[in-house]
Amino acid sequence: ARNIIIVAHSYGGVVTMALAQSAQDDFLNRVKGIYFTDSVHFSLTKSADLNGHLVKISKNYVTSEKPVATLIKSSSNDVARYSAGHKVHEWTSWSCQDTIFQQIKSTLNLEDKNGDSSTGEHESKDSKHEL
Repeated sequence: ARNIIIVAHSYGGVVTMALAQSAQDDFLNRVKGIYFTDSVHFSLTKSADLNGHLVKISKNYVTSEKPVATLIKSSSNDVARYSAGHKVHEWTSWSCQDTIFQQIKSTLNLEDKNGDSSTGEHESKDSKHEL
């Protein structure tokens, strides 16, 4: 795959950082977006170039009562934290899933000609295509 998107919950953030460290070239060239839900990653990697890329393409949706996608904390040396719109860890993925899927569609330029990316389906007069 040329364009890789990662969605990881909780300890999946730690696993994603370990994978990034071991597959730096792939992460720098092929990973286009990383969306964490309440990730518990403790740090990024040992590579400054890779860390810059990770900060640029990643978002961490964390437990919060604030509306979904409200910026909680931004940093130049860690993944920005946004509200998941729920205060329970186990529900963070569910509560911000629509926002994450919209961002994935935008990152991969999957909006239809009208700019509508509200569903996973695009219709044409001849056929129906699912993403």
